[in-house]
Amino acid sequence: MTFTIEQLANPLGILMDPAVNANPYPAYDFMRENAPLAGDELGMWYATSQKLVDAILTSSTTTTQARNVMATLPMPDDLWTEYYDHELLFTDAERHAFLRKFANAAFKPRRVKKLRPQLEADVDRYLDAVANQGSMDYVGDLAQPFAILTVMRMIGIPDEAIDDIDRWSVAMGALLDVMKLMDPTYRAAGIQAFAECIEYVDSLMTERAANPQDDVLSDFVGSLDAEDGLSRKDIMGIVIRGMINAGHATTTNQIGNNILSMTRFPDQQRKLVENPQLAANAIEEMFRFDPAIQMSPRCAAEDMELGGINIAKGQLMWAFGGAANRDPMAFENPNELDIERKVVGSLASGNGEHYCLGAVLARLETEVALTKTLERFKNIDVSVPFEELPRDGNMTVRGCSAIPITFELR
Repeated sequence: MTFTIEQLANPLGILMDPAVNANPYPAYDFMRENAPLAGDELGMWYATSQKLVDAILTSSTTTTQARNVMATLPMPDDLWTEYYDHELLFTDAERHAFLRKFANAAFKPRRVKKLRPQLEADVDRYLDAVANQGSMDYVGDLAQPFAILTVMRMIGIPDEAIDDIDRWSVAMGALLDVMKLMDPTYRAAGIQAFAECIEYVDSLMTERAANPQDDVLSDFVGSLDAEDGLSRKDIMGIVIRGMINAGHATTTNQIGNNILSMTRFPDQQRKLVENPQLAANAIEEMFRFDPAIQMSPRCAAEDMELGGINIAKGQLMWAFGGAANRDPMAFENPNELDIERKVVGSLASGNGEHYCLGAVLARLETEVALTKTLERFKNIDVSVPFEELPRDGNMTVRGCSAIPITFELR
């Protein structure tokens, strides 16, 4: 994969190339080496170095507020935009801190920690279903149903609703990509799913008000009558747009990315099998090496300077964490997977006030999925060439819609 200096005048053209979508890291390397902060004629900026991406994510002069981030994009006034001020992703400062206070309390360590036995049982059940086949679709047979079932249980959604929640999540998940967000077909499907999910969650909220449980939804509903509590729209924004929509899609893809990393580096797979105590560190390294979240948008809330370049108020910046995590100035031999690496400075879960709320849960889920797979299966291999794996053309979330693998029982 080769690029020219002239192409840097259109960074989006580089990043939207199907070949780059399949493997963006050589393109990231080229951009970082030649223009770590590349601009285009639309006034948008593309950051690919660890230093610059971290600065964008942590700066007090950048904002995620939708009215700023989306100002340069043709966003219609509809149900999707109506909830921007009620979700964690598109709020800042006091508003974000208010919503995050409730969300942090709901993701209490005790609640996450006690999930492990159930997560292990769930993964075993999914692996039992395919164990005698010698092959499986790692996404469809494990990653996707496991990730959605986990987030459902955290929220307090009954297991029997998994088909509806999964269908809604897939439709809404497409809108995590800016290009699909602006596509009328994807947008209509995502909004329809959102409307149906709102109706369903609203019925659960009524039920939890009468019969509270030890779950996130009960915690949120309990704040409704408080003087400074959440509104129903706030709850929908956090639960649906944050947990069901973003949380499910990212974890599903990270589980898939991790098994691909293990097959690409069989020496690291063997090391992990022989040293299971490295599991937590291995997961952190795989989040760095091939993160599900590749890019985060920010807008300049005021005129600012970044990397010696003046950014005007209102200009959009694309902070490529996936590129930052392969920056040789931050990580030695960044394009190699090393499960014993002491990962410091990874931006796989973001940074600053928008550091991923579900980071601890996501690491637990991905660790259980991977370790259980390696405990039970050996000689794991991908059934098709890596370049032929079905990928969604998405700059924001990286993953495969299916990962066919073969294996033998241990």
